[in-house]
Amino acid sequence: MRSLSVRWRMTLWNTSASAVVLLGFGLLVYWLLRDVHYGQLDRRLAGLLREANWPGQPDAEISQGIHDWVRRIEKRRDISAAVHDQRGALVACTQTLAPYADRLGSPRPATAQLHFDTLALDGLGRMRRMTAPIAAGDQSYTVMLLAELEHVDEEMALVVRAIALTAPLALTLAATLGYVVARKSLAPVDQLRVLSNEITAERLDRRIPVTNATDELGLLTQTINAMIARLERSFNEIRRFTGDASHELRTPIAVIRSEAEMGLGSAASLEEARERLSSILDECARLTWITDQLLTLSREDAGVHRGASDRVALRPLVIDAVEMMGPLATAKAQSVLVPSADEVTVYGDAARLRHILYNLLDNAIKYTPREGQIEVALRREGTSAVITVRDNGPGIAAEHLPHVFDRFYRGDKGNSGKQPGAGLGLSIVKSIAEVHGGRVEVDSAVSQGSAFHVYLPLANG
Repeated sequence: MRSLSVRWRMTLWNTSASAVVLLGFGLLVYWLLRDVHYGQLDRRLAGLLREANWPGQPDAEISQGIHDWVRRIEKRRDISAAVHDQRGALVACTQTLAPYADRLGSPRPATAQLHFDTLALDGLGRMRRMTAPIAAGDQSYTVMLLAELEHVDEEMALVVRAIALTAPLALTLAATLGYVVARKSLAPVDQLRVLSNEITAERLDRRIPVTNATDELGLLTQTINAMIARLERSFNEIRRFTGDASHELRTPIAVIRSEAEMGLGSAASLEEARERLSSILDECARLTWITDQLLTLSREDAGVHRGASDRVALRPLVIDAVEMMGPLATAKAQSVLVPSADEVTVYGDAARLRHILYNLLDNAIKYTPREGQIEVALRREGTSAVITVRDNGPGIAAEHLPHVFDRFYRGDKGNSGKQPGAGLGLSIVKSIAEVHGGRVEVDSAVSQGSAFHVYLPLANG
């Protein structure tokens, strides 16, 4: 069954369902027709019983009346009759029943109402029997009237043969129609498969046409199109990331190569050699830093630390981060303020949360002018803990705000000039916050400084 195509499976299920329906319909027709014939016979037998006049005769004439009534019944070729007294002794019967008198069974009690059943007698075949009690004088009798079922059985046999002959034709027609319907219904799926195969990494801008947005195939097509759109964004991000990473790594490598070539190609003094080696070391440090940032991003993307979930108090992390980054701020005569706040606890990885603070502080120190001011605040807001790093630097233009968390993005922040860095720090902050179930927002305007807000879910209890 599983090896069959969906089209053939649908056809098979449709044919099987049709077979069940046909079988049920055939049985229903058979039983209804049989009941109609039995009903006609039952009414006929009941009518013959009403023709009996002997129950109203004097006691001395009842026996003769019974025999006369039985002889009248005997004139009907397909009807037989038998009358028993209240002791069960046979009083009279038609000649056709005489050989079977002992096989008619015990008559039903005289108190019973009209009773109909079917029995089979050798030589007579199947018969429909009516048993009825009749009171005559001071005696009670049980009357049996039997009708032959030969003509009914012949008609029912014709019905069975007709059903047996038409059922295969009906099933063949049902299978053919089922296959046509399945083929027509699955045609959009085949088209969907063909179009999906045509969409490759180089053609992710293509979309599958949606013929009906409300049916199941339309919803499936929309889902596939949404998946392709996500893949397109991911591929574009990978291409951009690869290009930006190559660009960022090319500059320090070019500097190292240039310094090395100049050192090898000239008879430099010891002092010049030291300067070139110092430049090479600086660029190596830059390469190391960029590589570390890239490694951090790749680990976040891969979810390497996704399982860490300890209770972490944020205020000690803030204090430690400010102390760690303090020398960088001091070198630019900047002041870093930490307003007092209640303790706030979240679930997460302390080392990675500390990484958020390091990157935000590093970003603020870079873009805040000398003798500027940086503030690191901690507060509760609803069910979230909020870390805010605010500076009074040049701010960020509105057109750059939607891109500040993109990898390798470095917009022109006011008139501060080109700052060092690869544009990865804020991407790392965003990635770590999202892994912890949080988010990052930024408020900024040109010449009014910037404020980065990190929202993290509070720890319960």
